[in-house]
Amino acid sequence: MSRNPIADSALDPVRLEVLKNGFDTIADEIALILMRTAYSSIVRDSMDYSTAICDARGRTLAQGLTTPMHLGSFYDAMQSLIPRYRDAVFPGDIFIGNDPYVAGGQHLPDIYVIKPVFYAERLAAWSMTLAHHVDVGGIVAGSNALGSEEIIQEGIRIPFLKLYDRGERNETLWEMIGLNVRVPELMLGDLQAQIVASTAGERAMQELIARYGLETVDRYVEGLHDYAEALARAEISEMPDGHFRFVDHIDGLGEEPEPIEFRVALTIDGDQATVDWTGTSAQVKGGINAPVPFTRAASYTALPRVPARHQHSCAPRDDRQPGSARRLRRAGHHRIPHDRLPVRGPGAGRSRACRRGWQRRVHVADPLELQAWPDLRVQRDVDGQLGWHSPS
Repeated sequence: MSRNPIADSALDPVRLEVLKNGFDTIADEIALILMRTAYSSIVRDSMDYSTAICDARGRTLAQGLTTPMHLGSFYDAMQSLIPRYRDAVFPGDIFIGNDPYVAGGQHLPDIYVIKPVFYAERLAAWSMTLAHHVDVGGIVAGSNALGSEEIIQEGIRIPFLKLYDRGERNETLWEMIGLNVRVPELMLGDLQAQIVASTAGERAMQELIARYGLETVDRYVEGLHDYAEALARAEISEMPDGHFRFVDHIDGLGEEPEPIEFRVALTIDGDQATVDWTGTSAQVKGGINAPVPFTRAASYTALPRVPARHQHSCAPRDDRQPGSARRLRRAGHHRIPHDRLPVRGPGAGRSRACRRGWQRRVHVADPLELQAWPDLRVQRDVDGQLGWHSPS
């Protein structure tokens, strides 16, 4: 069992727990607001989206209770965004990106909308959303093109760009995105919902920092990362040491298909776990390849209760083509069950997630109208389900 870093520090464990749950609540609040303001059924009903709060360095503090196959992907996105902009991040900025190679994306329909959180003129955190959009262009409606042979056939590729620059809407970018998708009213409406949700996360983080102080929050954020690592190592330590292998297949593509093989090896060594995908089939000419962020997320999901930041995944790479040629040549899409819409039965028979998805969407014409709801808060009921209320 790894030592408890909190017991060996000057941090108050009660305050650490309060702040940890505060971050979790904010991530869940972002998730609920996104679901309630989204335009498309894939967000409202299928709940194919995720939310998170990251610290100033892009390390995940909390992720909403949404899609597990996005687990840990926000960290990859931030390691693409932060070096790109460095000192060019300002209050009022909102970033957008989706590309698997330059924006830490999973596939093109999954679009990040990320808002920096400033406090006392200092970058303190990031409020983040990731949503699967109903269409992002490409050769088929819905942009899930199994027959695509290049990623440019799958839809519009967006590196991290500013959707808003110091509060000013980038009309050129909005117009370009709208012209490249089949259902712009749904797609742009969901983007607005992501902005609304990210703005809510920004406001909630600023309120939390105002309550406890920026220096205190920064100190406990570092303690929380240490604590997460200790928990991860303690959990792994209770697993039996060894080297475990598994092989599976999915159907191949083309007129003479060959099975696509997945080989995974899990090594447990004391308090460390390594997931190694070496030997898995190389990329194929079809929209089913899994970029590294998605491969990591799948690996994290298979190791329950272990914080994603402290797991390691070795994903195979196709190095037969140089740099940019390799990036353009293969489709970056993947095939997973969470892309399917749930079957909806009569009222009493629906799952809780489905019932929540049937709630009436709250229309917000302008994302910044959220400022008109200063008392909007999220809370859990006795069954642990999320709900929202306004004291006024």
